Amino acid sequence: MRLIFVALASLGIQINSIGQLLYDTAMWVPNGPVHSMVRYNNDLIIGGDFNYVGKALGYGMAVDTVNGVPVFYGFPEVDGPVYAVFPDTWGGWFIGGDFTLVGGQPRKNLAHISKSGHLYPGFNPSPDGAVYAIWVVPSNASSGIPRPEVYVGGDFTIIGGETRHHLAVLNPYNGAPYINWDPVLNGRVRCITGKGRSTVYVGGDFTLVNGYSKLRLAEFNQVNGAVYVAETLKVFNNAFNASVEALYYAYGELFIGGAFTTVDNQQRKYLVKYIAGADSIDTGFNPGVNGPVYTIGKEGYVVKYGSTGPPPPARIGDHQEYNERMFMDTTILFGGFFSLVGGQPRINIAEVSTTDGSVTSLNIQTNGPVNSLNWSKRNGDIFIGGNFTLVNGQPRRHFAQTDSLGAIKNLQFNVSDPVRCLALSDSLLYLGGEFVCRDGVERNNIAAIDLTTKTAGSFNIGADRYVSSMVLTGTGKLLVGGNFLALGGQPRMGVGGIDLNTNSVMPFVANANGLVRTVTYIGNKMYFGGLFSTVNNIPRTNMGCVNIVTGQLENWHPDPNGTVNSIEAGSDRIWVGGYYTSIGGFQKNHLAVVDTLGGYCITSFNAAVNDGIYDLDVDGSRLYLGGWFSTLGSQPRSNAGMMDPYSAAVSSFNPNPSNYVRSVQQIDPSTVVIGGDFTLVGGQDRDHMALVTSATGTLLPLNPGLNRAPLCYIKENNILYTGGLHTAISGRVHAFLNAINLQYTPGFPESDYPHQLLIYPNPAGEFIMVSLASPVDGMSLVIRDMTGREVLRVIITGAEAMLNISDLTPGIYMVGAEGGHISFQQKLIITR
Repeated sequence: MRLIFVALASLGIQINSIGQLLYDTAMWVPNGPVHSMVRYNNDLIIGGDFNYVGKALGYGMAVDTVNGVPVFYGFPEVDGPVYAVFPDTWGGWFIGGDFTLVGGQPRKNLAHISKSGHLYPGFNPSPDGAVYAIWVVPSNASSGIPRPEVYVGGDFTIIGGETRHHLAVLNPYNGAPYINWDPVLNGRVRCITGKGRSTVYVGGDFTLVNGYSKLRLAEFNQVNGAVYVAETLKVFNNAFNASVEALYYAYGELFIGGAFTTVDNQQRKYLVKYIAGADSIDTGFNPGVNGPVYTIGKEGYVVKYGSTGPPPPARIGDHQEYNERMFMDTTILFGGFFSLVGGQPRINIAEVSTTDGSVTSLNIQTNGPVNSLNWSKRNGDIFIGGNFTLVNGQPRRHFAQTDSLGAIKNLQFNVSDPVRCLALSDSLLYLGGEFVCRDGVERNNIAAIDLTTKTAGSFNIGADRYVSSMVLTGTGKLLVGGNFLALGGQPRMGVGGIDLNTNSVMPFVANANGLVRTVTYIGNKMYFGGLFSTVNNIPRTNMGCVNIVTGQLENWHPDPNGTVNSIEAGSDRIWVGGYYTSIGGFQKNHLAVVDTLGGYCITSFNAAVNDGIYDLDVDGSRLYLGGWFSTLGSQPRSNAGMMDPYSAAVSSFNPNPSNYVRSVQQIDPSTVVIGGDFTLVGGQDRDHMALVTSATGTLLPLNPGLNRAPLCYIKENNILYTGGLHTAISGRVHAFLNAINLQYTPGFPESDYPHQLLIYPNPAGEFIMVSLASPVDGMSLVIRDMTGREVLRVIITGAEAMLNISDLTPGIYMVGAEGGHISFQQKLIITR
């Protein structure tokens, strides 16, 4: 039975009206923060720190390798990088990384997902640091393994509420660490593998294990976590001079890849073979790799269920060792960042003999590092993930599929950023990495989103580094500031302009020798501020002005003695916010007004702000401020306030956010939006963004729930476009750019998954697990034989339960749910 759980907010349906959705799921997003935006005709032009825009996606995804398309409907999205994935041996995956939400539910850095898109609610160990390695020992009755064991490594020191130093083994159902397995490592774990029930190998950056010197590789007994004395890696004491990144064990041989160049003070570069029986490095294995090895290709899992769960998919060797199959039985496939293997050109991927390390004829080339390799036992296909854009000369952005001979196959889709890990389970491939969008186009730090199609427009004039601020003149000139060195391929340092009427870079030049954070204009004059000391090699401290028609650098230099974060223009004056203590030769802390002709300080304006300003917005008789201050004038104002822009009289506007405000803007006469690092506004929950009344700062009902700060806004009708640092909204992944429905009514069912119920393993032997997305009152699980006779009834009181079915005769049964408003029925096979 294949369960598909659908939530409208995760479907990516192409719609031209948000309707009752909180945000527009169809709008394309960039792969990095948006710092500024303007509206031009039917385009939303965004500027920031990105190089790609495409269809919104989380940091992990499942792909159907048969149909060649991503599996999206109801599949849990991840709100942060995924660095590790391993099949759960039931068709799903354990994933690890640096994230906080999976499928809209709290999951810190580690989660368990079924192949049907079900997030297992009982597994939530929440390690306090990133996870970089996962290895699962499958359950197998014949080997005496009643349930899988999940080994996890990374940067954490707490997992499942228990102290564990970078390494733990967990119960796969409730995520609890085994209490009798507690090795102490002093650094990051990057990779884990093992040999059956006796030993687990761990590699990484650590140098001490349980107080003993173990340089970056250690061997543990799988039972009690002590360093495995009987087969201690004696030759590896003080051995690896740099990180161990990849491990691969089979038939008594452990292959070790990494960034090291010596082993036990002898030259052994990047890839070595250790013979477990002889307790020594195989000196006859000499692949001759000239760069780091990050991955050794793993065989994808084929799910075959046994009496108490799935057995290992590969062969069982002597002493109950679980052996991973070699790529072609006598060779291994590996990837990294190298150009030569055995003296022959091999660009980032190679296949070598397991005997002597001699390179084979397989020749797959990528133009960037390879981080992960998986290959299919069914047909020999190779799946490649990394930080590249070409494979064998053909466009493939960070992911590719080839046949066993290296020929590119048609499973192609582009993701915005590097793929860090791959795991094949039957025909479904899970990819994890740093990507947030797919199947889009390259756009360097400036992009135009067509508001009809919700996709990238044809406009493609970019900057070579990030854009901090943009402003659009009334004549269609886009004025840009940032830390770029070129605009549209033409030399422009930090300041430039684009004529949107002709799609060309404007000729004026105002080269700032540092970061430009903010720009504005009056007539033909462009004013800019930031952190620099010269413009066109002429002294200008942190502020400057250029005529965009003549190109003349104006004799205008207020010279604030610190960073300028925000400027706003009036008819005859410029409001300046930042982190400084003097401007125009006068003491003014963080907020001042200067004239537009010579940059002289208007001394009558005395704001008396006690700390820094991030953002300003002037609208008529109101000057809104956001930053990290606690007083304005003599009045307490935490991080946000409003004053008269001419007299500096402080108003009653007082939203009182609990932390820094990075953006503030009046979006209509009655409404102001603020964004920042806060989680409370006026004592009420508001994660990073809030709408308040423009007069008093009273909190308004809409609560989009962003996971990081928004930085810029445009309101049109009932839609609020937000750009910023955020990667999720209301628990759903939609990174850096959103179109929020200001008329959204909370509680509309699109924001929640329907009740999910999962029974596993199936077939089963002694027990089954019942897992729900959330507890349901009054639900019973009923098992009937094929005649319809009830043989077992259990009331489910929580989100997860284990049922003992050992008294039931092997055969076929039907499992159903009664009560709790859940309709469910599934066939269950019981074997012994």
